[in-house]
Amino acid sequence: MSINCKNCKKTISEDSKFCFNCGVKIEKDVINENDEVLKFCDADKGFTKGELYAYSDRIEFVSKKVIKKMYYYNLKKVKKVFGIIDLKTIEGESEAFSVEDNVDEWIKLIDDRMIYSKENNLNIEVKKDITINLEKKEKENEKLENAYNEIKEFLKEKDGKVHIIMIKGKIHLPYEELSCEDRYTNEVDSVVSFMQDDGYEIIDVKYQLVGSSENQYSTLIMYK
Repeated sequence: MSINCKNCKKTISEDSKFCFNCGVKIEKDVINENDEVLKFCDADKGFTKGELYAYSDRIEFVSKKVIKKMYYYNLKKVKKVFGIIDLKTIEGESEAFSVEDNVDEWIKLIDDRMIYSKENNLNIEVKKDITINLEKKEKENEKLENAYNEIKEFLKEKDGKVHIIMIKGKIHLPYEELSCEDRYTNEVDSVVSFMQDDGYEIIDVKYQLVGSSENQYSTLIMYK
């Protein structure tokens, strides 16, 4: 799921503590109305069991191994075929879902949202349809946690005082390279998130130019 940054309007992960684009701290009131669930039910995608969710801008099929996101604006046709939801995208791809719910209601909802999104030109901030491999994501999270454990050794005790830790453009760790070159990255956001989970209060996140390159930054995390 995603939210929009209140400051720069860019779409970011709902788990983000800071905006990847502008660096502003994310508050709870920035949640996008697109993340309100309109309808959901148990569903099958082929032989894969999961749940189907309808939002105002997309549908999502969620299983233990994968998350499939399909935006209404990218859909060309929706119809009922042998009791299942049959979808066609504008790029010629097909997808089918068997739902444990009223299929006709799902067809109408998706069709109505397709029409609405195209009439209101809601493709401006819409990303392409994506599939998230949750097993791969779990392995990536494990690597980030290992990286944070290395950084954790350099964090000061929680003594009420304000401290600063600097993450260079690249930190070379025994098993993982933590890249922070693009000002604010998923890796930096993970470090901030882990610090908060450990009880640290994040005061600010800033970027310091490294050398003469405009694209090389160090990330400064102010915390206590």
